[in-house]
Amino acid sequence: MDIIRARPEHLELAREAIDQLHGRTPPPDRILRAFLANDSSYMILGVVDGRVVGSLTGYALDQYWSYREFFLYEINVAEEQHNRGIGTRLVQAFADEARLRGAGNVWVLTNRSNVAATRLYAKCGFTPSPASDESMMTLTFAAGRE
Repeated sequence: MDIIRARPEHLELAREAIDQLHGRTPPPDRILRAFLANDSSYMILGVVDGRVVGSLTGYALDQYWSYREFFLYEINVAEEQHNRGIGTRLVQAFADEARLRGAGNVWVLTNRSNVAATRLYAKCGFTPSPASDESMMTLTFAAGRE
């Protein structure tokens, strides 16, 4: 399996990942190209025989109060490829990039009830946050969906 950081020249592989693994309609090419060209946006792909079997999306966040952090937004592996180490390799590739770029940490949000994700992140060295009263809230703009 090849692990690649998708860039604009990997547009078709990125579209395949979004459609097949993320279950979404890919955005217009101009938007996806801009995402792939952005040095702070990451799409890491696992490719076998020209087919995308795993995808991780994340972001580098430069914080004014401390250091650069990396946020692992989502990870998806083709169902028939589960339990083959693909998720682990994608997370490790993202973490390697974070270290290379001087990040102080990589963080991810998941539900404690998502046993498979929790197990994957623990295997990759993540530690859970202590139980807290924190809540993620979202403000959505229609214009952001163009």
